[in-house]
Amino acid sequence: MIVPELNTDHLARLPVFPLPGGIFLPDTAMPLHIFEPRYRALARHCTLNKWPLAVTSILPGHEEQQPGAPPFEAIAGAGDILFNKELPDGRFLIVLRGLCRVRLFELDTDTAWREARAAVLPDTWPDDHRGLDGATETMISLIRAAGARHPGLASLAAEIDASNAPPDILTHAVATRITEGPDRQRVLETCDVGARVDLMNDFLAGLLAGMTGPSTLH
Repeated sequence: MIVPELNTDHLARLPVFPLPGGIFLPDTAMPLHIFEPRYRALARHCTLNKWPLAVTSILPGHEEQQPGAPPFEAIAGAGDILFNKELPDGRFLIVLRGLCRVRLFELDTDTAWREARAAVLPDTWPDDHRGLDGATETMISLIRAAGARHPGLASLAAEIDASNAPPDILTHAVATRITEGPDRQRVLETCDVGARVDLMNDFLAGLLAGMTGPSTLH
């Protein structure tokens, strides 16, 4: 599968930006401050050539191998650059738009940055549409309940009520606000939309059970 913004050339040599905790979900935006020389070169390449890139998480315990070539998660988020600004000292400020999840197969290339062959991992949808609709309504109710109990999630509840977004997009929006680390990677790796909604409901239920006051979330 190819999404409209990623063609076969992109997928054949997709630049990779590994980061500690760099978990990039589709349908979301990710701001980045790029200062390492090889990734400045990556940002310049992607900006000038309108080329997408993948952001992936460095495997836990290998963060100290930066700079270098630490191992990274094979399942990553791919996106394109919505905004970029090159600062006078060569650093970049960019904002990425998440397009899809991909599986990465690292290449041995002569570029300053790392590259991979990528395969798009499309969402799959359950046959039980009524069950998915019911689980999605549960997710929205849990988000509203969390927003009512914590000011930090009130805006998320309002955004979701106003957006009327489908469940595939909703799961990503919620995950960026209530998950991190292995939990967010698990969301990224879950292609089945029904399973992803169920996963978010588990996370939200656990979050609500642990909310004891306004300082629970930061």
